[in-house]
Amino acid sequence: MKKIFDNYEAFYNMILCTTLLSNSQNGEYLLDAKKIIEFIGNSYSIDNDIIDEMTDIILNKLSYLGLNSDKEAVKQNRYYENKYDFNDMLNEIKCNALDEIEGIYNKFTSYPKDNIFDYSFYHIYNPKVRYFELSTAGKLGIIPVIRLLGVLNALGIGCEKSIDVAVLRFTQCIYWGDIPSMYFLLNIYRDKMINSDLYTNKYNILKDVIELSEKYLRVGITVLPKHENCTKQAKEEYIYISSILQDIIINLNKPEIIFSFVEAIMIEDLSYEQRLGLINNFKDEKWKVLTNSIDNIYTKKVGF
Repeated sequence: MKKIFDNYEAFYNMILCTTLLSNSQNGEYLLDAKKIIEFIGNSYSIDNDIIDEMTDIILNKLSYLGLNSDKEAVKQNRYYENKYDFNDMLNEIKCNALDEIEGIYNKFTSYPKDNIFDYSFYHIYNPKVRYFELSTAGKLGIIPVIRLLGVLNALGIGCEKSIDVAVLRFTQCIYWGDIPSMYFLLNIYRDKMINSDLYTNKYNILKDVIELSEKYLRVGITVLPKHENCTKQAKEEYIYISSILQDIIINLNKPEIIFSFVEAIMIEDLSYEQRLGLINNFKDEKWKVLTNSIDNIYTKKVGF
């Protein structure tokens, strides 16, 4: 059990992604949810026996917590019984995931009450329908939704499998400060780097970016210490991510991904200084000229 909580971020994302996929428990859902759990576990390099234990806990022990009413009942029960054991800790994680989904639901103020994130009732699971619904919701740029769409693209759940689309989805989340998406993308590069110098280089850069992010991004540091021994490109990528997080997401209160801005940052022809200029002068909206131009000023993209 200790190993599960040692991998808390991965475990929570397994619960969140599988719950976002659906609160149904039919056979097709269980098969797809298992694939998602394995993908996330492999992304964090978790041992297979621990992944199997996580799968059992999520799909067998926590599966009954699917509704907001279930969540409230669990919290009330624990309050009245005045106890807190390991099972309560697991239930708390699932309740946190339901709280996050409820927060996503509250962003859809213009949608009817029965939209896809209203978990006051059970949804019938159909992978193609669910992928379409999530894709529609993803237009708002909500990170957990875009992250899950990337996983679905990578696995071909509800859609045609497309590693390229998965890479794009994870990259969009990464530039918006999402560390779990870094691990998911690293998993893809790990599979593609066999006999490929290109992906070996991408893998090594991203691995360094993850190491920097784990040490500095969570505490709001954008200026890296000089002693950090990694590639120049990894340092630059970290600076883009940390600057966007601090200057745009936090300071300007822009928590949802702005896709066109990420697209502008990824333009290959831009220098390091030009990218930082777009970030530092975000309010000027000069980046819109780059993405809305009728002239094709770039042909390739950079980043992860």
